[in-house]
Amino acid sequence: MRFAWNALAVGALLFVGCRGGEQTAPESPPPPPAAGSPTSATSTVTGRGPRAEDGFPAIIALDPKQPRDFPPPTEPKIMDQQGLAFVPRLLVVRQGQAVVFRNSEDVLHNVRVGEAGTGQPLFNVATIPGNSYTYTFDRPGFYSVGCDVHDVMHADILVTSTPYAVVAGEDGAFTIADVPQGSYTLTIYQSGKRVEQPLAERSRRRQV
Repeated sequence: MRFAWNALAVGALLFVGCRGGEQTAPESPPPPPAAGSPTSATSTVTGRGPRAEDGFPAIIALDPKQPRDFPPPTEPKIMDQQGLAFVPRLLVVRQGQAVVFRNSEDVLHNVRVGEAGTGQPLFNVATIPGNSYTYTFDRPGFYSVGCDVHDVMHADILVTSTPYAVVAGEDGAFTIADVPQGSYTLTIYQSGKRVEQPLAERSRRRQV
């Protein structure tokens, strides 16, 4: 796997301690810090990871080192089948969040999902025209999606336990807003692969 960075040189990661400018907020904001927590300040993390490969951009995720409970969003994510393709080709889903696999075409498809890397199958269902299938992912991981009827159709799904996860731009640039200050593990996912490193709390600009 080729990354556009040395080992884990993600460019500049910036903890600013407060929000500034337009940012992309997490899809499900975390609850307020519990009483006695060291700080309630939030930060914005920006940087640059690997560029997109074969149309698949990287996903950047921050996992708190101290265990926290993040309730999953109640709104499901949608992965459609149209134009003989899965739309989107890359989907980020929270652990415990439902995904609706929808067939918006007038041809028969199926959805085959398995764990990336191991190939362990998760499910394989037919999706007839105009219908859908809903599945709730209860375990974090990277999953490959395919259609046996049309072998040109491929997609990836990342299931994460953290709300601080975003899809990077084509050039690898990313912004994660409203991140409570603390220690995190920064993980980059791309094409079923992952690379991670610790990210300690800082209040100033830092090269990683």
